[in-house]
Amino acid sequence: MSNATDLAKRHGQLKSDRGTYDSHCREISERVLPRQSDFWGGAASTPGAKRTDKIYDSAGEIALTKFAAVMEALLTPQTQQWSKKKAKDEALNQVHSVKLWFEQVNKIVSSARRSPATRFHTMAHEFYMSLGAFGTAAMFIDKAPNGPLLYKTCHIGQIYFAENAWGVIDTVHREIELSARQATQKFKRERLPSKIIMAAEKTPDAKFTFVHCVKPNEERQAGKKDYSGMPWASYYFPLQDPVVVDEGGYNSFPWAISRYVTAPSEIYGRSPAMTALPDIKILNEAMKTTHRMWHNAIDPPWLTGDEFAGVLHSRPGANNRGGLDDNGRPRAMPLIPGSNFEVNNELTEQKRETINDVFLVRILQIILDNPQMTATQVLEIAQQKGILLAPVMGRQQSEFLGPLDTREFDLLYEAGMIPDPPEELTLYGDGEYEVEYESPLALAQKAQAGLGIIRTIESIVPLIPVRPDLLDKLNLDRCLEIIGDSNGVAADAWNDDETVDAIRDQRAQQQAAQAAVAAAKPVAGAVKDISQAQAAANQAA
Repeated sequence: MSNATDLAKRHGQLKSDRGTYDSHCREISERVLPRQSDFWGGAASTPGAKRTDKIYDSAGEIALTKFAAVMEALLTPQTQQWSKKKAKDEALNQVHSVKLWFEQVNKIVSSARRSPATRFHTMAHEFYMSLGAFGTAAMFIDKAPNGPLLYKTCHIGQIYFAENAWGVIDTVHREIELSARQATQKFKRERLPSKIIMAAEKTPDAKFTFVHCVKPNEERQAGKKDYSGMPWASYYFPLQDPVVVDEGGYNSFPWAISRYVTAPSEIYGRSPAMTALPDIKILNEAMKTTHRMWHNAIDPPWLTGDEFAGVLHSRPGANNRGGLDDNGRPRAMPLIPGSNFEVNNELTEQKRETINDVFLVRILQIILDNPQMTATQVLEIAQQKGILLAPVMGRQQSEFLGPLDTREFDLLYEAGMIPDPPEELTLYGDGEYEVEYESPLALAQKAQAGLGIIRTIESIVPLIPVRPDLLDKLNLDRCLEIIGDSNGVAADAWNDDETVDAIRDQRAQQQAAQAAVAAAKPVAGAVKDISQAQAAANQAA
């Protein structure tokens, strides 16, 4: 068991190393995600405090919300099975028992994930919000009290982590605030410090900060069935009075922590909001000035001469006595500001477009604004989108979706929901599998293959009247499979080879029978004519 003092010391170091990042995130949250600004301290950390003091234009907030929606639609859509497991050995995927087992497993995982009790899609949306705002997002995947899966996206302000020598996150510290009463419910009383036990009796709602540490189990005892034999160790300790109050372990890493992009020598991510921050700040300042321009245009200041001694009333129907001189000229007039609203509106709109570009909003807008596009044009847009977003998808697959799939499978297997694999998979494939992603973004990257086939066929069609045999060069069955794969057609939507051969044999027999009937009609007619002619000749004789 690790020493609580050493754990607390490392936690302090992880926290200290992140000071600059925290100040950056605070500036982001104040302008893009104010509902989460309390995690970064300051006046906004007071419950009920107003958190929108620095927001004069909501373009950043709106763009972030759309970014989260775009990421969810492209990576983890609610209405689609966006990942599936299959054997690493492609030959095993053709074995009927192996194929059926993986289909069953994929349905079990997908069904468990979609259960409302797991809250996956709610937590996934918060995950993408954090990714877009702070460049780093963290999801904890564990057993539910009444089910096998429960997802929780934690605010990055609570999370501190470290990478191993290969750049993979393998140590996570999370700060959790518990009341004294909650602490006695969650942990054994005899392991809690006396300060917390006394508070539970006298001031049960007093708050204490605990740290949950997950790291590689460096003291692992191979063969042990309890947590001491697990690859990942878990420790809880109060931050103010370090003592381990609970320890355990995991068979699989319970965290899925992803970064949007990272800078050299940095382990925390950088986000679209960080890229767009200068434009967001300029837009807010511009709108702050615009509000004054509107106010001055609607209710301008007034110019008065020295001889005007009355009180100027600007309310509707007011009577300003003495407002005219003896010649009927006004002694007061509005000051008309020289504001150029057209230039201001053009510049602010440019900033909004830039912000939307950074948050990926305009990529999908291209398709939404052009519903009349042909299938080929849609494939071309999908190809371009796949190229533009390939780095985003690759990182989210390796740091979010990959650990997520591994953890889900492990928990479902522990719960007895995954059936034992077939003998062929364990004997010849060592039970190993890989994950294939079928999200819209993954399909967009596959669009090139289908697009190439469609373009080739379109080029050949005008030549077919001259050379009908040109299509013989193409394996049209395989072309159809490639196009279907690039469009995400489900595997069970295709007929197997035996069914296709049977259908084609039946069609060939029907066509042969129809040809025979068609060929027999002239012969039958000729026979009938000959018979009639012979009959007529006999009568004449």
